[in-house]
Amino acid sequence: STSSHLTDKLFERIIAMALPTPSSVSQESIEERIEAQRSRPSLSVPLMSKNFILMNARLSGVFVLIDELIKVLSWRYPTYTLGLLSIYTWLVLNPVLLLSVPLLYVLFCVLVPNYLVMHQPEALIGMVNPVPTDGPSLRKPELPTPAPETSREFFLNVTDLQNHMLLYVTGYDFVNGLSNHLLYFRDEALTSCVFVCLLCAVAFNVCLLPWIVRRCSSFIVFVVQWGLIVGGWSFAALCHPKYWERVIEYYYTEDTRLRILTLANQLESHIIAEFWLEAEPAEEREVEVYELQHCNDKSKQWQSFGYTTDAYTNRAVLRSGKQIPTTLSSLSKVQAPQRWEFSGASWKLDLSPEGWVQRNVLWPNVIIDQDEKWVYDLGEAGARGLYRRRRWSRVCTR
Repeated sequence: STSSHLTDKLFERIIAMALPTPSSVSQESIEERIEAQRSRPSLSVPLMSKNFILMNARLSGVFVLIDELIKVLSWRYPTYTLGLLSIYTWLVLNPVLLLSVPLLYVLFCVLVPNYLVMHQPEALIGMVNPVPTDGPSLRKPELPTPAPETSREFFLNVTDLQNHMLLYVTGYDFVNGLSNHLLYFRDEALTSCVFVCLLCAVAFNVCLLPWIVRRCSSFIVFVVQWGLIVGGWSFAALCHPKYWERVIEYYYTEDTRLRILTLANQLESHIIAEFWLEAEPAEEREVEVYELQHCNDKSKQWQSFGYTTDAYTNRAVLRSGKQIPTTLSSLSKVQAPQRWEFSGASWKLDLSPEGWVQRNVLWPNVIIDQDEKWVYDLGEAGARGLYRRRRWSRVCTR
């Protein structure tokens, strides 16, 4: 409805006004995302609620897979864990068999169970391999559907979504903390070392790795396979409750934390010593403004026109007597350019006006007063005109 649309627009505008301005690094990304969202619905609480319900009703398979992985690594059923580890080893030794995994899943986890639902076997005690009944189907097929909003499955999905969010949060914080320390030039020497290492790795992969793979492919495959096997079995063994508590206790002890911190500091100190960067001076530039004056015909006194970045030599705006735009009444009001600041030195009068006159191609249309350093307009019969200017400069630092 119109009222709902106006409410969504007002809510979106309030959020846009309340949220802080993003950093300059992410501003370009933010602008691209805003441009991409112009063709999508704007922020709407009812639409968000509706989409959350639709998504949550279809997340059962994801959470079942996570629970199955946790059951395997927790060694709740040791024979089940050992059996899957054996299958994992077999697949690592024969990677081509990975293509059969989705087919086997469809065969024995989708087709067979649903066939047994329609041709339900007789409930015989001790039957391990049930035999389907003969004849026509006894039941209708049970088609997978999203979980209803009032079902226990939907409630379990909401609970699992609440709890499993921390898996992503923990992983994101770990990766973000590591990258913040290494990749964003908090310490230029350390990040420079990372840059050189990555560049060398790329050069190795492009230039030498194809040749090594062609010559030593069997050895590389052997190392990778057994590395995956040993790593997988070792990780599964460490996840056993008998050893997992010891690993956690060892990792979170103060001695372990200090040992890791000491090794990391020693490594960083060595890298910083090798990649010592000479401190570069701050970038400096000179800014200039021109002090403009005109002669009053009646009093024959020079009056200030203000300070501006343009010398306005022989300009119609001066001859018309109108106020020059963007002028300032004093040097103290002149600001440094954006993202720059003035250094300690104050404004300095240019004592060599010939230089800036030549740079601005003003000669021979002006007259230079070497005593007071004013540059006058050229009037009639070679006399001084009614307007004059002189240059002031000051150093600013980026």
